[in-house]
Amino acid sequence: MVSPLLRPRIRTVAILMAALFFFISCQQAWQLVREQLQMTRATDAPSRTATEGVQLTASSQFTHPGILNHTFHLDQARQDSSSQRVRAYNQIVYAIDNLLPYPSSFPSTVWVRTPPHPPTPSESQMWSDALLAYAYALKWTRSGSGEDARRAIHILDGWADSFERIRGCSEQESGNGCPGVATDGLQRRLQAAWVAPNFAAAAEIIRHYEADGKEAGWGASNIRKFERFLEDLQVNYIETLVQGIHRGGTGWSENNWGASGLWAKMSVAIFLNRVSWYNDAVARSRHMIYNAIDGSGEVNECERSNFRDCLHPQMTLTALTFAAETSANQGDASLYYAYSERLIKGWDWVGRAFQGTVRCKNREFRCGSDQQIMPGVEVIHHHYGQIGTPSARIGSLKEQQAPYGVVTRQFIGFTSYTHPEAGN
Repeated sequence: MVSPLLRPRIRTVAILMAALFFFISCQQAWQLVREQLQMTRATDAPSRTATEGVQLTASSQFTHPGILNHTFHLDQARQDSSSQRVRAYNQIVYAIDNLLPYPSSFPSTVWVRTPPHPPTPSESQMWSDALLAYAYALKWTRSGSGEDARRAIHILDGWADSFERIRGCSEQESGNGCPGVATDGLQRRLQAAWVAPNFAAAAEIIRHYEADGKEAGWGASNIRKFERFLEDLQVNYIETLVQGIHRGGTGWSENNWGASGLWAKMSVAIFLNRVSWYNDAVARSRHMIYNAIDGSGEVNECERSNFRDCLHPQMTLTALTFAAETSANQGDASLYYAYSERLIKGWDWVGRAFQGTVRCKNREFRCGSDQQIMPGVEVIHHHYGQIGTPSARIGSLKEQQAPYGVVTRQFIGFTSYTHPEAGN
């Protein structure tokens, strides 16, 4: 028999235990729901089916994130603890800690000068800050740390608040890092085309991705300021490069300048949800693939530097490959397959150039082992690996300098983390 004095206590304990059991059950149920949601997201891969000719309509919805990275890829990376992925992630951390200085202020005017003169301090900072914002955004997707998100946001807000214009150096200009030599007017446009995708990709991740169900916390008013910053770059600088593509396939328009302009316009269009800008960039990219890459795979600009220029052809290919990947994230993979798959033929040609087995404009051509391989090679190899037809030659080329962190200031890097070998 239980003492009457103990019965209330037993009843209280029973109620508490039942409540605790209910709480634990709810927590377990919620955890199962979250795991199921994560599995659902992780299996929602973007289609790799070519759908040439499809254009978004005014009522279409862009996929966000969709500038080079898809939610599927970022989820995969966050959940992958393999040694290959960790090694690639460490490239992001290393760049943040050692390669890309954190800014204390932001210039209102960016001064640029034409190579071979080295970049001005403000030009270098714009390049560096765009990459650093992207590096912090990627780091946040894995760490879930609010500090990583805040640092990315600080850089994005800093440029949106401070930027006024990009100016070229004049023959009389000796301050601001200018050498007293006039800058080609188009160099200002090219600067904008190089940094805009990096800024836009960073901002899109911060705005749209959720790390462990948490948003980054970027304020709506600051997002609107940043949108105006990107629109300024597109309307006043990048569009000049894009319009120049109609020059009849001569000069800079059908090489890395025009390709960089198209990749930039596509990136800005997605962040701003500008359907007409996006459709124009896709259509012109298809035109560019035909004119910049020969049916044999030979890529324009290889004749530069006495037929030893391996960098500029890869810049063209990287911009177009990034455009193809971004278009695939939006539901149209056809740029990868345009004109009998000229993109992969172009990268195969680069692979043969590093082997010394191709010609450029019927001249001897070779890429030295000390020359840089651009990150577009990893993205195209990842694409074909996903559909089960990777190229051994491109895979070999990619492996020569893997893993890829900060490869160049002009293009998004860290592709070994976001676009690794299929199966990793």
